[in-house]
Amino acid sequence: MAERKYLISPVQVFCFVLLYLLSGMMLYAGGRSAAALFAALFCACACVIACVLCENFSSARGFYASAFGALGLPVRYISAALTSYSLISTLFSFSAEVGAFYSGGARKAVLLACILLAIFSVAKGFSAPARFAEVCVFPLFFAVLVSLIGGEGEGISFSLGGDLLFAGFDIIGSVPVVFSLYLRCAGEESGKMSVYAKNSSFRPSALAAGVCAAAASLVVYAFFRLTEVGNIMFSFLLWFAALSRIFAHTLALCDIAGLPEAENGQGKARSMLAAAAIFAAVALCTGAFGEALKTAAVFANVIFPCAAFAFSMLWCRGEKKTNA
Repeated sequence: MAERKYLISPVQVFCFVLLYLLSGMMLYAGGRSAAALFAALFCACACVIACVLCENFSSARGFYASAFGALGLPVRYISAALTSYSLISTLFSFSAEVGAFYSGGARKAVLLACILLAIFSVAKGFSAPARFAEVCVFPLFFAVLVSLIGGEGEGISFSLGGDLLFAGFDIIGSVPVVFSLYLRCAGEESGKMSVYAKNSSFRPSALAAGVCAAAASLVVYAFFRLTEVGNIMFSFLLWFAALSRIFAHTLALCDIAGLPEAENGQGKARSMLAAAAIFAAVALCTGAFGEALKTAAVFANVIFPCAAFAFSMLWCRGEKKTNA
């Protein structure tokens, strides 16, 4: 039962990836459909790589140690820093959106509330943020219905700009988040599905869930661009989706820090302090070296899945030669 607290289902992976990308598109795309298209394609590829590499692992601690060997711990720290940077960016962008809705008077309060909600959401496991992601599908459904009776939207634009690449990677946020979602996914092959999931006839594969979610996020974003996006339901959808994106980042930070695998209260405290220290350090560096970190995040998001794939293949070949 304790292990189940830190696992999510393939359906929840779908909801997380869908809302993660959709909220990123609404926050960062700025109407540039090319950036949204790039982010969806890149994330779909990341889902494929993550699903293949994470199949026999259930935690970041085990996966990073196996994939990167002696470099596992440093790569985990780098991944935690990358995830923290993306989380900080989302927190500031979301608080700015809500602050604008209230004429700029509530930004600091929203920022603090989001941080507290993120901590509270994972305090007892990953079930709460995962179920919240599932619930967020309902405001998405209503926002689509309301948009059908709205006016004409701003349309789809594939214009290219100098910051298009940065906008695309702002949408993607942190690739280690996708890996953590797959590491914590209890699919049919894992043998760790809940009783409800085992008795259900609907059991999609984790791979299909991630790829379909990336495609669905692009379709929904294009739909909102073609229809009226000025209704109140769209604002609520953005808020719910952005909260789910924040919770996904927090889940990934806990996974990377090894919080679920801590054997006692002292171990959990050390993991929490390590995650908090990395988050605080990145927050301080963001204020001083924002542009440099933004460029570094682009390279890190590209290098991470490539390095994970390359190192994993090298270790697999080495083990095959040893067994032969």
